Amino acid sequence: ERSHGGSVDAAGVGTNMGLLILGRVIRALAEGSERVPYRDSTLTRLMQSCLGGRAVTQMLACVSPIVQEEIISLQTLKYASSARSVMLRPEAAEILTEFDSDPMLLDIEDGDQELNRRCIWIETPDFGDVFARCVGDPADPLILYVHGSGPRNSSMFWNQLVLDVTSLASAGAGSFVPQSFFHVAIDCPGYGRSPGDRQSIRSYPGALISNVVRALGRRSVAALVGSSQGACATFNCALECPNLAHTL
Repeated sequence: ERSHGGSVDAAGVGTNMGLLILGRVIRALAEGSERVPYRDSTLTRLMQSCLGGRAVTQMLACVSPIVQEEIISLQTLKYASSARSVMLRPEAAEILTEFDSDPMLLDIEDGDQELNRRCIWIETPDFGDVFARCVGDPADPLILYVHGSGPRNSSMFWNQLVLDVTSLASAGAGSFVPQSFFHVAIDCPGYGRSPGDRQSIRSYPGALISNVVRALGRRSVAALVGSSQGACATFNCALECPNLAHTL
């Protein structure tokens, strides 16, 4: 109470409880107890690696020369003395070499300037970063591809179709059809390289697809293309957001 102006508040209670459990942990370690109550407080859980005997740990005890603080100083010294009884066996930390999982690593320019195949991260406001594979000029009409829910499904499902559609469009299927499109195939959250919840595309198809379209700087798409569960998502999206797509 003294350290909190005489008032008992949540922060003070939490701090004092953490120190109380820390004392129990130190005592258990000093006595060689089979059960050490690391999990009884957040403080000791965080300090487990420091107190568990594999690290070099130092404790600084702050005491006061003032007579009025004699009792507290004595308690502090007892606390520190108990900590000195803990036997430590420091071990050198193992250095792990990890490969960079960044999908943009070693990404190179496409040799085919017309296709301009590349990978991008789409930053959506409600569903986080969405990984996507793109073909074409962003200024062209947008075709958005949504894959199915198979365990290995991802934006790669559309690789060949995108190339076929690009070839057909450039060949000129008609005077009213654009000869080029901006193709974007996304990894839905939880699939492929996109983090997140796999249920997002099932439970919130309209919100997710709208987020992606807006993040790409568009108000609508020329076409939404889906496969399997992705097809269900595109139809549900059309019901929820009827003005988002011109064609399914």
